[in-house]
Amino acid sequence: LTSVKPDRSWSSCLCVRTMGVTDPNNNNDEVGPSSIKLLGTTLVSAVPHSSPQDLNVMVSLKAPVLEEDKVSTRAPIDLVAVIDRSGSMSGERIRLVKETLLFVLSQLRPDDRLGLVSFASSPNMDMTLTELTPGGKAQATKIVNSMQASGGTNLSGGLFMGLDQVKDRQFSRNKNGVVSILLLTDGQATDGIKSIAGIKPVLDGYIKDIPDPLSIYTFGFGHGHDPTLLRGISDAANGMFYFIQNKDEIAPAFGDCLGGLLSVVAQNIVLTITSAKDDTPISEVRSGFNTTVVKPHHEYTMKIPDLYSEEGRDIVCVVGLPATPGPIELSEVLKCSLTYTNVITKSASTTTTVVHIARPSMTPEQEEEVKRQQNVEVLHQIHRLDVVQAMKEASEAGDKNDFVQSKAVLSKVAKSLETSPAASDAYVQKLIGEIGHAQEAMSSSHGYMQGGGQAQMYAQSAVHAKQRSNHSSSLYSNKAKRSIKEASASVSAPSRVRVPSAPSSSSSSSSSSSSSSSTLPSMYDTVDPAAVPPPAVHTGSRLMGIFKKNPTPAPSPSSAPPPGPPSSK
Repeated sequence: LTSVKPDRSWSSCLCVRTMGVTDPNNNNDEVGPSSIKLLGTTLVSAVPHSSPQDLNVMVSLKAPVLEEDKVSTRAPIDLVAVIDRSGSMSGERIRLVKETLLFVLSQLRPDDRLGLVSFASSPNMDMTLTELTPGGKAQATKIVNSMQASGGTNLSGGLFMGLDQVKDRQFSRNKNGVVSILLLTDGQATDGIKSIAGIKPVLDGYIKDIPDPLSIYTFGFGHGHDPTLLRGISDAANGMFYFIQNKDEIAPAFGDCLGGLLSVVAQNIVLTITSAKDDTPISEVRSGFNTTVVKPHHEYTMKIPDLYSEEGRDIVCVVGLPATPGPIELSEVLKCSLTYTNVITKSASTTTTVVHIARPSMTPEQEEEVKRQQNVEVLHQIHRLDVVQAMKEASEAGDKNDFVQSKAVLSKVAKSLETSPAASDAYVQKLIGEIGHAQEAMSSSHGYMQGGGQAQMYAQSAVHAKQRSNHSSSLYSNKAKRSIKEASASVSAPSRVRVPSAPSSSSSSSSSSSSSSSTLPSMYDTVDPAAVPPPAVHTGSRLMGIFKKNPTPAPSPSSAPPPGPPSSK
């Protein structure tokens, strides 16, 4: 969470939370259906001209919906999977990871490219970025099936080798516009650089040398990994940290992440927020993004990571309004401009908006009435940012074993949500529920440090700060994520030994069968294969025929040679 306060001369906000109005001068009618909408909304519909007040203003980005008849234009992707194959990944874990990778293969088009890196005590470059033609998919399938678990955990070596693949893209004529690294591990780093303090300077150097927008998504499996390290890596590279509590969440987590990457609609997004006049200073800018102060109290810019179809991003500003000599029908408050690369139209785009507020003469009764009428959407975003800040402070206290402070911070924000005028709204109820889960995670030092509480807090805080779903939260999900995540359920059935091959192109339009809804046993249970319902077979049509463009089926694992030791390069 970024909260920029140039100084403390202005109060953070007044509780003047009333019926906001969307700016009448938004120019979004001039942009096409594939463009981002830039909106400004005030929390109050009017502020009396006779008194100075602080005003909450929400600046919103709304991504277009990638309709089914338009998805053939989605940007092809370059994806590098960096997979932990250390000894702790043996057995059911490595099997499910391999099946998940084959599932990912089945969702990618021939113009997508995949690179594979695996790591144990040392990293291995299993496959450089390769176009997923039938031959490319056959090569990837063979490599995935040959992965075996043994040895230690050189996470930094695997990460840096994956970054080398991304860095080398600049010399390729067929590199794709969307590039991402997916890193999965289940344990603490035992070899190489072991801390985020050591890894981050090297990672920052790679990011500086890579000209294209890069995202790194990290997946922590079980309770033995280092969530501080994984969150630090994903935060540094505009990604998300996924906490995978048990084996049945591996495929849905990858499916959720892949669905987002296959629905990128905008990149290189830069938002500029400027006070409209010298006498309307900006006292605070609250967002989940790095914010640059161009001119204190007057101009701020923020770089926003890639935007997926249907997603929104909301920034809350606090603007100081002066008293005026007389009423003003509409007074300018903020000026906003947005520049970005439209991935759908493959063009640079710009949009602007100006936010206004009415400054009428008002009786005390009228002012109170306005205060009772609140813009729910703006209020939701204020609460969201409050929750992010509380989770951040609670995690920092928990990391220091100060659980008394952690619980006090969470209790305070919970009370604020429960007494909010919007407390009964579904969105606020979900926030209240997640604060309850956070309080449970902070119940003891053991539960927080060894029981997954720390990882849970990090993951949920990132979800709300970045307004992006992960597999455990659907608050900010889109159609792409939901569909591929649903289809990935076919990977998790315990009795499976391989992922069925995708159908031939002649049958790709048929619908797939639904997966079993039975409760799956934990990875430590003894499983009787005869008692497990048969798994669903994903055909690729229902699970995003909308994302496919002449899809090439992944070869069946049964056609690949028996698993052997990975090649060493």
